Amino acid sequence: MHSGQAEIASSISGVRRFPDSIVVSYDAKDALTLYRTMESMAALANTTRFF
Repeated sequence: MHSGQAEIASSISGVRRFPDSIVVSYDAKDALTLYRTMESMAALANTTRFF
């Protein structure tokens, strides 16, 4: 993961990016919501270019 991927993943509602880091965080109400959000983050991150 690079900073562009972390940045785009943090554009999803509820996803938080740690300052000056490539780490993102998300707290889900249930496993299905977590899975869907994780899949969305991965799909978005896969479309970004390095910056």
